[in-house]
Amino acid sequence: MEKYFRIVNLLIPNQLESDQMKLRLSKINEQPEIYIKDNSRMITKSDDYLWLAMVDLLIDNGYAFEIDWKENYKTAEDCINNLFKKYKIFLELHIDVDEETDPEEFFRIANRELEKLGNYRIYLIDINSDSYVFTVGKLDSVQELQFLDKRISIF
Repeated sequence: MEKYFRIVNLLIPNQLESDQMKLRLSKINEQPEIYIKDNSRMITKSDDYLWLAMVDLLIDNGYAFEIDWKENYKTAEDCINNLFKKYKIFLELHIDVDEETDPEEFFRIANRELEKLGNYRIYLIDINSDSYVFTVGKLDSVQELQFLDKRISIF
């Protein structure tokens, strides 16, 4: 549990929301059925349900978003701009790319724009799916986040 708590602390700048998320994760750890039975991911106890629960809590609380790999870039751009608002990052992306652009290139461009403002970057959270989950975090947290779990990476 400590690993998940540290990740939440690094990704959620609002202490009250961070504490609420950690409380919810603790309850899921004690009673996995709370999460598993009502989850649309069709998971079982053999899955890494705490990882998926943490990711879903980030999404549910507006600190991450999930898009299908086939989604258009305008949708991704809108989701990123919503994340920026949640993190109080005063930047609105308008990235002009064609549909042939690789998704990873799109997110590298977005991070270059974000880099101009300083310490935040867009992170990919791997959930072993054909969708992408993204969040925003401080650049100086990247080593600790990747130490805690290799499924978190930066573009």
